[in-house]
Amino acid sequence: MIFTKNAKSNPNTENLAHLPELLLLGGGGPLYFKDHLIGAIGVFGGGGPENDDIIARAAKISKFDIVAQ
Repeated sequence: MIFTKNAKSNPNTENLAHLPELLLLGGGGPLYFKDHLIGAIGVFGGGGPENDDIIARAAKISKFDIVAQ
């Protein structure tokens, strides 16, 4: 969601939202293990991109200290 909003509000990147080969959607976020980026998570079906984003950012695997941000 942040990337999409920033792309639309910046004159240098506003065209990113209109490229057919690039799809900017909410509901994704990076996964970290001990402050190291290790992957990403994507969520769809939460009732809209804002909800998908909230759900993705809440993801964590406590047993392995993996968290989304």
